[in-house]
Amino acid sequence: MLRRIAQLSIRRRRLVLIGALIVFVVSGAIGGGVADRLSSGGFEDPSAESTRADDLLGEAFDTGTPNIILVVTATGGDVDAADAAAAGREVAAELGA
Repeated sequence: MLRRIAQLSIRRRRLVLIGALIVFVVSGAIGGGVADRLSSGGFEDPSAESTRADDLLGEAFDTGTPNIILVVTATGGDVDAADAAAAGREVAAELGA
């Protein structure tokens, strides 16, 4: 079966290429408007324990939507070392100010 498909695509390569191009164009025309209807959030289960905990923490600490991502690495040693922990507290204090 796959051998016949391979032989057909080799013998009729232009026809296969034109067919693929037609499928591509038609798929783009049909699916082009789908992006406007897609949702980018709201996938949390409202009855899940983690969602309820997130809501409670948000209310207790008056948090909003996070708008910063910070990656901090230890240049030497271990992240559990005392100097790394002190540097982490220093960064947290600066961000909290």
